[in-house]
Amino acid sequence: MIEGLEKFSIFQGLEPQELDVIAKLCKRSKLTKGETIFQIGEPAHSLFLVCGGKIELRFNVTSHNATAEIPLDIKVPGDAFGWSAIIPPYKYTLSAYATEDSDLLQIDRDDIQSFCEANTHLGYKFMKNTARVIGERFEASQEMLVKEIQHSLKHNDSLA
Repeated sequence: MIEGLEKFSIFQGLEPQELDVIAKLCKRSKLTKGETIFQIGEPAHSLFLVCGGKIELRFNVTSHNATAEIPLDIKVPGDAFGWSAIIPPYKYTLSAYATEDSDLLQIDRDDIQSFCEANTHLGYKFMKNTARVIGERFEASQEMLVKEIQHSLKHNDSLA
């Protein structure tokens, strides 16, 4: 039995016995600082839950023939990431790195899909919570884009 699953927002609204079923799907992994979890574009096989440590999610930006990884989000205990494992086309849309020693739970995509199909009511709650996580990521991305556009416009105005 894995304690503390109720603290993850992705499992909000699930009953203790329902969390027990999910706990049986989880595999624990320990990461060291600097370790890569997955890279953008890789096939997405797992959803991850942060039990301890910090995970940084980054995306690539290419400009003037140079590519840089830009941090988009930091995941801390209680957060989930890697939702691309349950949303087609099942490819990670960001890269994930441990920025400190971290403790993760990992749930395989096939196990999640089987769980949702066998327990449609629970699957609905889980997917509703997942949609909220996706919406939050979209908002963060949108805020970052707006700030960059504002900065660019301000820079262009000062040149004029």
